[in-house]
Amino acid sequence: MTPWPLGAAGIVLLVAVLVTLVGVRRGAHGRSDRVAARDDAARLAREELLASEQRHRTIVEALNEGVVLQQADGQITACNARAQALLGLSVEQMLGRTSLDPRWRSVHADGTPWPGEEHPVPRALRTGTFVGPETMGIHTPDGRLRWLEVSATPIMDGDEVVEAVASITDITERRAAESAARAIAARTSATLEGLTEGVIFHDEQLVTLAINGAGRRMLGLTADGHADAELVGVEVLDADGTSLPRARWPAVQAHHSGTPVVAFVMGIRREGGRVRWVEVNASPLREGRTAGPWPVVSSFTDITERLSRDRALVEAEQRVRATFDAAPVGMVVARLDGTFLEVNQALADLLGLRVEALVGRRFEDVTHPDDVAEHRAGERRVLAGEVPAFRMEERFVHAAGTVVWAQMDLTVLRDADGVASGTIAQIQDVSDRRRHEDQLVYLADHDALTGLLNRRGFQRELEAHVAEVVRNGPSGALLMLDVDHFKYVNDTLGHKAGDEIIVAVADLLRSRLRRTDVVARIGGDEFAVLLPHGTGADADRAAESILRTLRERQPHLPTLGRLKLTASIGVAPIVAGALSADELLINADLAMYDAKEGGRDQISDFETSHADQPRIKARITWMERISGALEGDGFTLFAQPIQALDTGTVAMHELLLRMYAEDGELIGPATFLAVAERFELVQDIDRWVVDHACQLLRDSGRAGVTSALAINVSARSINDPDRLLTHIAAALERTGADPARLIVEITETAAVSQIHHARAFARDLRRLGCRLALDDFGAGFGAFAYLKHLPFDFLKIDGEFVTNARHSRPDALIVRALRDMAHGLDQQVIAEYCADAETLDFLRAEGIDYAQGYHLGRPAPASELLLIGHGLKAGA
Repeated sequence: MTPWPLGAAGIVLLVAVLVTLVGVRRGAHGRSDRVAARDDAARLAREELLASEQRHRTIVEALNEGVVLQQADGQITACNARAQALLGLSVEQMLGRTSLDPRWRSVHADGTPWPGEEHPVPRALRTGTFVGPETMGIHTPDGRLRWLEVSATPIMDGDEVVEAVASITDITERRAAESAARAIAARTSATLEGLTEGVIFHDEQLVTLAINGAGRRMLGLTADGHADAELVGVEVLDADGTSLPRARWPAVQAHHSGTPVVAFVMGIRREGGRVRWVEVNASPLREGRTAGPWPVVSSFTDITERLSRDRALVEAEQRVRATFDAAPVGMVVARLDGTFLEVNQALADLLGLRVEALVGRRFEDVTHPDDVAEHRAGERRVLAGEVPAFRMEERFVHAAGTVVWAQMDLTVLRDADGVASGTIAQIQDVSDRRRHEDQLVYLADHDALTGLLNRRGFQRELEAHVAEVVRNGPSGALLMLDVDHFKYVNDTLGHKAGDEIIVAVADLLRSRLRRTDVVARIGGDEFAVLLPHGTGADADRAAESILRTLRERQPHLPTLGRLKLTASIGVAPIVAGALSADELLINADLAMYDAKEGGRDQISDFETSHADQPRIKARITWMERISGALEGDGFTLFAQPIQALDTGTVAMHELLLRMYAEDGELIGPATFLAVAERFELVQDIDRWVVDHACQLLRDSGRAGVTSALAINVSARSINDPDRLLTHIAAALERTGADPARLIVEITETAAVSQIHHARAFARDLRRLGCRLALDDFGAGFGAFAYLKHLPFDFLKIDGEFVTNARHSRPDALIVRALRDMAHGLDQQVIAEYCADAETLDFLRAEGIDYAQGYHLGRPAPASELLLIGHGLKAGA
């Protein structure tokens, strides 16, 4: 705002008035007596001048600017009312003051004191020139600071300055408004500079007026360069990456159309630089304009990282979708009420339906009715947060009406706030596994050769009958049958002939007994029969019928032709007294041995009075001898070397159990283990072996021997794995033996018949740091399916296949198949019964890892391992 329009007019009028007054005064003092004569004319002139002066004074007093008249010496001689108001002084207080008076307390615009001699009026009086306008602050007597804009005009008499007129304009409010505007501008500038969004202002010609710091950084501009010039080399891209014509730039569109452009995505790339993607909002500044083009303000946000995250999210979603769709197991996403939202092809194939046909259905629509309640209960637990996930094996109904067993794993889907929004389930077909498990369960309770119950299955049936007897009274009998001279036939004619005999006896028993009778093969050539109904006499008649049929029929065997068979049968009547199943088995077993030792091909009944017979006493004596050997160290261990075929060194030894006779001779395990098994002492023997093996590991390790030691454990110990594992852990800790040097061997038959226990035993044994060997593989069930469920480290091929492998193509094929299977499972193979150099060469050529047999080393006292460690020859 210019300060001059009113101030200049006031000064001109004031000068005219004052000049007139001065002229009048001077004329009055210089009149001569000649003029006095003309009094009337002078009077009229004075009246006219007085009227003119009054008019001028009225005009000056009406001015909105203050007017002050100061003489050449600086004293104030006149002022108008506005000047008095602005300065806060009356005319009496002002007249006679000068600009040098310290009471003015004037300050510069920056607040510093302003000396009186530097005021505009003294400077105009000194220089004879116009001064101003200048901003001056005056502290009024009431303590307020009033900001004035002051100009000074000198009044000249020729070359002499006689007076000066000061024009004063109050700019206090204007200055406050300007200060407020500057503060607003500063805040606005600070706000714009503090924004993370870029802001650009364009004028009507789209020339860049201003751009904030964020905008400069996004566009790669310098801090002080001209934006339009620096943007010349910038390439602008459309959302699809192609060049964006200038006419489609958001600012240009808003500039010409007068309408805002919102959320426009474009890329900005400087030469050689990477693309930065921005989201632009451009708004025209219409300000009441009705015609364009218009100025434009544009804001833009850097969304490069967001787009990168969005792309990554889309890619992740695509990967999840691809994984979901291509998953080899069934997948389903469902609402909280169980309605299927999404299903994959694998689930559709599992159920024999199309994907589209499954969407909208529920679990209960495809689940077997008997499993729906359990599924719902598990789903409720997951949704309630009781469990993080729910798993069950349930039956699904195929479109063809068949049942499909599947493992279902269900968990909750939650939104960003953690609120349950649905469920996701994985459904894996386990029909094959269920069939294998059912087969394993069958194998666990049945003899693979004959299809009869095995010892475990028969024990369960016998225990159930004993429980029934306790409730309802005694009934029935137990028969124990042993084929006469079977061991001789088996050893001389081979296992194949022995198997034919066992199968023939099994078939005969099935044909001669009632459907309610329970028949089992409980050992090599031992059979047990439970007759749940009838008396002891009925049991004797049944036993006699069996023996007679064996004598008369002479079954035809594929290898041997017609063969006369006989057997020894023990009969244990189930009488009052609530005998346990184990006691009945012992009684029948003792009676059977009584029949065998009485000449074979006969029946022996067990009665309480028979307990005094010498043969039964002999059995009891063996039990006592075994117990005594356990208590008095009547056992010893022999060690047989096992050679690593790639290096020819002894990598491990198998520990073999022997028992001292009264005369000091050694008794092999075949003599006493059957009795130990029958009288449940075999588990105590297993623990004795574990203790002495760990001591031997400790002592041999101190002597420098690093080979591993393998021990054998019985099926009964596998049936109670926790007890044996606890004992092994305690023995290792007590002796400090290295668990990696301890290998535990279990037979294939024991593993399969106790598969669940064997799997737990193998898992926990590995946790202790020990290793597991599967012994006599191929001689038992011969079923490979269970191996994937049983973690083992070594597979020992049964010696029957090794002995004739060089001459028998089937045996050689079996050895190779077992080798390939074990190596495929990352396990190692040990071949037993390596009896000569030719067999050793064959095994080495076939890639067998280890070999064991008389050719490589006969069993020797385990104590000789310590001598080997000290550099002495074993047996010296």
